Amino acid sequence: MSFTSELKPKASMFNLLYVEDEISVNETYCRYFERIFKNVYSAFNGVEGIEYFDKYDIDIVITDVNMPIMDGLELSRIIKGKNHHMPIILITANTGAECFIEAID
Repeated sequence: MSFTSELKPKASMFNLLYVEDEISVNETYCRYFERIFKNVYSAFNGVEGIEYFDKYDIDIVITDVNMPIMDGLELSRIIKGKNHHMPIILITANTGAECFIEAID
């Protein structure tokens, strides 16, 4: 049994907002997420992410940290201001302690 098949029964009830500015990464992960989640809404920066969050019934957010226009940390602050309980997963290649501490805050 694969990880995807184990996760799908639970995740298939949820709408995902995925925010990633790199087109090839965004497309690759969206293809994977679409096999798992009920609906996947894909944005390429934080501003688009907020628009999608406000427009659709989002249950979970996965966002890159380093993006143009609005980064994932600012996106997370805005979303948490709208819904404090929204689960948000931050992904980044940044290994700096400052970024990690800011993400926790």
